[in-house]
Amino acid sequence: MSFSFNTLLKLKGFPVKKASEFFNKISTVKETSSWQEEKCFEIFKYHFKNNSHYKTLVTKPIHKWSDIPILEKKDLRVDTSRNKTRYKKYYIRNTSGSTGTPFYYALDYFNHALTWMLFSNRYKELGISLNDKQARFFGSPSNSKENLKEKLKDYISNRHRFSLLDLSDRTFERWIRKFRLHRLEYIYGYSFPIISFCNYLKKQQIILKEVCPRLKAIIVTAETCSEQDEILIRETTKLPIANEYGASELGIIGFGETNKWKLSEELLYIEIVDESDNLVPDGQLGRIICTSLFNKATPFIRYDIGDLGCIETVDNKRYITKLEGRKEELMFLPSGRKLPGDTFFYYIIKDFAQKFKALIEYRVIQKTISDFQILIVASIDIQDKDITLLKKLIDNRLNEDVTIIVSQVENIERSKMGKFRRFISLISN
Repeated sequence: MSFSFNTLLKLKGFPVKKASEFFNKISTVKETSSWQEEKCFEIFKYHFKNNSHYKTLVTKPIHKWSDIPILEKKDLRVDTSRNKTRYKKYYIRNTSGSTGTPFYYALDYFNHALTWMLFSNRYKELGISLNDKQARFFGSPSNSKENLKEKLKDYISNRHRFSLLDLSDRTFERWIRKFRLHRLEYIYGYSFPIISFCNYLKKQQIILKEVCPRLKAIIVTAETCSEQDEILIRETTKLPIANEYGASELGIIGFGETNKWKLSEELLYIEIVDESDNLVPDGQLGRIICTSLFNKATPFIRYDIGDLGCIETVDNKRYITKLEGRKEELMFLPSGRKLPGDTFFYYIIKDFAQKFKALIEYRVIQKTISDFQILIVASIDIQDKDITLLKKLIDNRLNEDVTIIVSQVENIERSKMGKFRRFISLISN
């Protein structure tokens, strides 16, 4: 059993018809620059008038757009549970914590419905639909309750999930059988497992489209996918590929080819600034700053997402033509297995945090093929029993002969952009 995606949104209370009509209207706007300027100031004035917390962040008179302060997650980290009157009409979500501390935020229902209209539009341009059967290359929670919830969501949403616990040839053989058996229509997921699978296809001289003729396209997301990676994917699948660049709190920021991501200008205003918060010329690398034009919940206004990129205009359309700051690394194990390190440890630590609630943030460092160090930042001292629990979770999930050293530290170093890497490998491929 599966439902149309719009039906699922309606059942959750999202105003799909209103959002669809509005999105179709804004998609026809020709003077994008002046239209965006108008919408930017409209959303700024709305939050300045209606959001007391945001008003405290604007500490000087605003005469022009560049006077508005650039915000980070720490500026917007407000406990939505404490003000149920304000937030009860909003859709509350949180990020996975890739920048360090989990970030809770709110989206109004109309804005969230608009985001899905944008997804639908971009997918249609690729030749697929949100209603098509999805091969989902995402991790799965080890917690049985969370895993059951994900399976239920996959069932209702017409998705077939591929486990990423082992990226060996034996696993890839099973994947091939799944593509033969299931009527899958497009692939969506992390680039690393997809690229690893395509390397296997190349080695075995297999064309995925011939294995599963119903397949129409591939979308890679969350991690950097190089132009060479895209060539490999196209050659081994004979399918069109799109690279999705986004953030959970904003939706799609750019969509298209690597180094040519079409900007989501229908819903976002995107700027590139230097370290002094000044706009940089087209083609110059800088910080990516986003303004959500229609979200009346959390004020994502001149919001620094923590990545570096540059924008260029091609045939009167704006594209992100360079992107830095996102690259998940593979974990190599003594048995020969290869795993997406960040994805794997994310679910381990998520289970651990349910018992050790003092956890603030972590980092896993693979020093050799069998030696790992886990850095823990916590609000209290970690005890031997907590370390034993963490190691047990890793042993049960990993099932490899490895050494785990757990070290409690006061803080974990970030990049100059404030980006936080949860998994780092110090070994070569």
